Amino acid sequence: MNSIHRLLLIAALSGMAALASHAVSAEEPDTSPLTHSAVLRAPIAEVWDALTNPQRMRRWWAPNLEADIRVGGVIRSSYNPQSTLRDEYTIENTILAYAPGRMLSIRCTKAPADFPFKDVIGDTWSTILLDELGPDRTRVTFMGMGYTADEKSQRMRAFFASGNQYVIDQLKQMFEIKDVAQRDARVMELVGRFAKGEWVHQSARPDGATFRVRNAAHHGPDGVCIVSRGWLDVGAGPYEHAATLIHRLPASMGGGVEFTGIHENGAMARGPITLIDENTIEWHWPETLLDGRGGLYRIRTVFTDETHYTMLMFERQADGTEIQRLKIDFEMIAPQGPDPSVPQRLGR
Repeated sequence: MNSIHRLLLIAALSGMAALASHAVSAEEPDTSPLTHSAVLRAPIAEVWDALTNPQRMRRWWAPNLEADIRVGGVIRSSYNPQSTLRDEYTIENTILAYAPGRMLSIRCTKAPADFPFKDVIGDTWSTILLDELGPDRTRVTFMGMGYTADEKSQRMRAFFASGNQYVIDQLKQMFEIKDVAQRDARVMELVGRFAKGEWVHQSARPDGATFRVRNAAHHGPDGVCIVSRGWLDVGAGPYEHAATLIHRLPASMGGGVEFTGIHENGAMARGPITLIDENTIEWHWPETLLDGRGGLYRIRTVFTDETHYTMLMFERQADGTEIQRLKIDFEMIAPQGPDPSVPQRLGR
């Protein structure tokens, strides 16, 4: 490490220590480091690779990403799979300092065009620390620093309080099951239930009309991936709403299960599907319209038995909070017909 690298590292760590020792009362704005931590079931070298290998970073950081891991290098990311990573919605983080296998410090030097705190984010920086707890246990700590008592800075701190927790949870889930193949097999086993029949939801809208949803899926050409299509009926007859491809990633890319979806309005989404428990999966759903606008959703699918599941949809807000948008129950009503692209019927 050259002298510039050492100076940057010392500055980052000294600033961290000073801020960590600063206490604030409950009545004052919170300018202390915004800290999130988790213990991962993996050796420290494997966790460092997940922090710096672009192929693995796409599993938890953002689905579209490139990284130049050096002091002064830039990590460019976007939730839009079609982004060139040079457009106005691309996020750029510049690396301030790093210690291989131990620490990575970055500052956001370009926020997306619609980010509400663009004028104050440059005053902050983030540091990721790794601590080796054993041969297969590593503590990862995210620290956001530089927040001031300014009202806008405090609102941005609240935004990242939930956002950073979500990110560290995504990273943690990569290592929850030591056997990646076992984890991915269980996810595919659960999503494979979509191909066993047609799934419907039917409920009454506030205006008295009947709201219907139908999903039909089949296995793709490899016999493993899932191709799903969905139809909606909000009272004027059914129309095709979305198509989704679900597939596994190879072990060389860190494993995992990923989806790509497209809606009738051209909106696209691409992200990981993670295992929450034996009967629950979660979709990280960053949706992007053709003009670059979009939103971030979290969709949880809970299988109550072989023929029923509940879908919950949460939307991320500008202040970092989430709003539950949907909670609907599905029932499998018929075995899959010979032509999976055509629903056999829409009502029950």
